[in-house]
Amino acid sequence: MLEHANFLNAFLTNDAITEILINSFNEVYFEENGRLQKSASFFGSQQEYHNFIDDFLNDQGTFLNREKPYVELQHGKNRVSILYSELTQKDHIISIRKHPTTNWTLNSLAEKSFCTEFQKN
Repeated sequence: MLEHANFLNAFLTNDAITEILINSFNEVYFEENGRLQKSASFFGSQQEYHNFIDDFLNDQGTFLNREKPYVELQHGKNRVSILYSELTQKDHIISIRKHPTTNWTLNSLAEKSFCTEFQKN
């Protein structure tokens, strides 16, 4: 279902991209190789964006409204979080966090400087 927004396909199939953040229909960011970047691609209108959210949530058997302002779910290999506009004071926000294709190890964390040699040993 996430693939129905055609421009998202490029992000979802790129292994270097680990997260997609959508703050509004025309404000889309992605994290690639640890760097957050603004996308030149986005939804055509606010209505298209809201229809996408409604269709996605309906497909997942859930909804978003004032009484239920936050949804977090697993969709394939992605964790999807959606916040209702009244919480954000702007528009609905979507975070799509892609699960890594390989498991983290202490060696891989040390290689990326996420832990020290002392912590690794």
